[in-house]
Amino acid sequence: MFNQSYFPEFWHLFPIMAFLFVTLVLTDLILRAVSLWRAARANQTAWFIALMVLNTMSILPIIYLCFFAENPLYKNWQKQTAPTKKTTKRKKR
Repeated sequence: MFNQSYFPEFWHLFPIMAFLFVTLVLTDLILRAVSLWRAARANQTAWFIALMVLNTMSILPIIYLCFFAENPLYKNWQKQTAPTKKTTKRKKR
């Protein structure tokens, strides 16, 4: 298809660019699948349609998963990093 003599200075970057492209495509597919699944489970039709139609390079799925999902990932992260209070319960005898 392309002869190497046309682009001799760029051929050494091809493996790096191919790896980066495949990584970004897989990341986008995974984030889109998770966000579509959560929107469908929560009966959020508007979000489902927006996530399905708009291609925003994973920006919209990240926003949805972090802030608007039924169980946002951001709140889960805050719960894990927040200090917990230890409460002791007395045993009933």
